[in-house]
Amino acid sequence: MIGVRSFSNNQKIDFGFKNVEYEQKQKLVGGVFSSVAEQYDVMNDAMSLGVHRVWKNYFIQQIGPIKKRRVLNDKNQFTDEQLPLRVLDVAGGTGDISFKIL
Repeated sequence: MIGVRSFSNNQKIDFGFKNVEYEQKQKLVGGVFSSVAEQYDVMNDAMSLGVHRVWKNYFIQQIGPIKKRRVLNDKNQFTDEQLPLRVLDVAGGTGDISFKIL
């Protein structure tokens, strides 16, 4: 299990090549993301020579059509009920994979 570290109000934490107050780091990280968000896919195009778009399309194809999922009851038996599949996009950048799934 990963330990959780707590910080006091005046304790410093790493942010790049400097130490900042813990409360400031979230704002600084948000500022960095906001400054690059509009150019995120352009930067990925440049760094991957466009391969990231091919990978994303391949990934979506591998998922296939989104189907309803069968539901297990408390006796581990499938019921007639079906629910929509849920997708969780973690650290999805601009969210383009989630939008393609939709």
